[in-house]
Amino acid sequence: MQQFDILHLTSFWCYPGIPAGKAARNSGIPYILSPRGTLVPYCLNNGWLKKKFYLNLFEKKNISAASAVHYTTELERETTHGHNRLINPSFVVPNPVDIENLTSLPSKEEARKYLDLPQDAKVISFVGRLNRRKALDVLVQSFAGVAPQLDNNCCLLMAGHDDGYGIRLQKLVKKKGLANKVRFMGFVDAKKRGFILRASDLFWFATYPGENFGHAAVEAMAAGIPVLFSENVGISEDAVQNEAGIVVNLNPDEIVKKVMGLLSDKEKLNSISMNAQQLIFKYDATKITPLMLTAYEDVLRGSRSPELRWR
Repeated sequence: MQQFDILHLTSFWCYPGIPAGKAARNSGIPYILSPRGTLVPYCLNNGWLKKKFYLNLFEKKNISAASAVHYTTELERETTHGHNRLINPSFVVPNPVDIENLTSLPSKEEARKYLDLPQDAKVISFVGRLNRRKALDVLVQSFAGVAPQLDNNCCLLMAGHDDGYGIRLQKLVKKKGLANKVRFMGFVDAKKRGFILRASDLFWFATYPGENFGHAAVEAMAAGIPVLFSENVGISEDAVQNEAGIVVNLNPDEIVKKVMGLLSDKEKLNSISMNAQQLIFKYDATKITPLMLTAYEDVLRGSRSPELRWR
């Protein structure tokens, strides 16, 4: 351990971070902790008794002795630092996203042909884990209100690993009479994910609280697809400030009005798409890596670089 100048712990709720933190403390080596959403209230409340025991027995020492806590967005810091009564210095550096592979995708026409979708249909998509936090129940309810107004010439694509929420969603889809309009596509590889994104008119990421960053949303933005956010998503503030996304309340009636307005305004959709494709380069690894290196230097030198938004 003595050969290192600084340690960066990204392992939380699992064993490797415990001995690593202890070794750093014993060797007098500073370390940074990246919880990456694991300490937001939603995640802490999910299996809270087991997590409280584990936190108090093992992780609390790692947290309290960290030289700094790294957050991926301001929203993650706001919902984590005070809730857990942390007094460590903290800074913000976004997650890096592989932008290059998402800016050279097939055309919308090619994507729809590959997925066997009508060229003139309106397509809304979601790619990510199928679990409660993603507010996919609200998505289905909203889509049920949108479909009749589009003369049912529309499709909802939901792709990703099922965390046990899929059956509930399928029942809701059937109840709403949408079985022939909603496709559950299961886990998809990078190639098929690209086709789904490019075939879409809108991408859903209006989640419930607990979404510290929004990796899937950045991928959709990189593909030029306008994203529907909720204020519970870490990067939603960036999207709004740059007119690169749309924030909605988790109310199906309001969402239906917002979606119908967007789908009928091609100029606005194109503007959001172009702004999003400019914003996403902020999250490219070539931009994020220097920021994290600056954070390491700040910790070692005791300095506070303003671009990291230290507190």
